[in-house]
Formats: sequence, C-alpha cells, structure tokens
Amino acid sequence: MKIHLEYFSQVRTITETDEETLHVSDNSTVGEVLELLADRFGSAFSDLIFPEGKLARSILLAANDTAITDTYVKLAHGDRISILTPMSGG
Repeated sequence: MKIHLEYFSQVRTITETDEETLHVSDNSTVGEVLELLADRFGSAFSDLIFPEGKLARSILLAANDTAITDTYVKLAHGDRISILTPMSGG
C-alpha cells in the first residue's frame, strides 16, 4: 500500500525532503514505518526519533492531521503521516 509522509523541522533536515510517498506492507503500523525510516536514514534519524531505544517524548506524530501518541496505529492506503520535532527560534 502507499502512504504519504511529511517531514518538519529537524526531520526535514535529516531526510533532505519535506515529503515523500512510501510503499509499505498492508496493515503496517506507524512504528514499523518509523523503523523503516530509521534503517533508511541512519543514526541521525534513529537517534532523534528513538533515543534510548524508544520513541522520543519530544516527537510529534499525526495521522491524517490527527495527533497520535500510539505507534501501534495501523495504516491504510493513502494515509498521511506527519513527523515533527519541537521548533525553536523567535
């Protein structure tokens, strides 16, 4: 199935893009997609998203514009996942 990913802030810097489409297995979860991305983008992504081996509390996730906190959420074809980190500045 095909899902759409949106990257913001530090995640955008690491991935060097602000969005992409990804083909994943049917019934994939948000957590499984994050693991795929960690494998693909390496330690910079993995250290940001999974410090100490679990999802960082500072990472904000949304599925189809709805905030989610559970990485076990199952995805459907066409879903849009947004990955954000806190922004700073003034």
